[in-house]
Amino acid sequence: MAYIDAYGQVERAQAAPAIVVLGASVTEQGKAGDSLRARTLHAVDLYRRHLAGKILCSGGVGKNPPAEGQVAAALARTVGVNPADLIVEDRAKNTEENARYTARICRAHGWDCVIAVSDPYHLFRVHRDFDREGITAYTSPAKDCRRNREPLLRFVWTAREALAILRDLVWPWPR
Repeated sequence: MAYIDAYGQVERAQAAPAIVVLGASVTEQGKAGDSLRARTLHAVDLYRRHLAGKILCSGGVGKNPPAEGQVAAALARTVGVNPADLIVEDRAKNTEENARYTARICRAHGWDCVIAVSDPYHLFRVHRDFDREGITAYTSPAKDCRRNREPLLRFVWTAREALAILRDLVWPWPR
């Protein structure tokens, strides 16, 4: 757990063709939940710093519609991102599918690397899953989310992530 937490706190973003926002929950009102909001706004900050010219918003419909990718793209538009610079992937239901479906989009554009934005606890697995798809992911933590700011939540979500990684050792990818 300590390694997963420490790994996720390090900023690794560098110039790439696109920034990938990995999906997270949408509220009952169809708005970005805390993590999706933090991820999207962090991606917009990287975009404004000219680290990438496109933002690829990934994520299908979870507990609440619409699709996470659509909600992230809508939020990015409301804070000034040019709609032409947004790409939506709206089918992924988990990290593996985020990597698989966005990798297809990347290959179609000729991209072999991206900046991947997610909550810090999630970034070790994000890097691994994108690597398995042949895409280099420069991970970038969206630290301004409750799951990172609040110590108990940070512990719980990091423990959950450690269990997911252990699960993958027992039940290898792809599923």
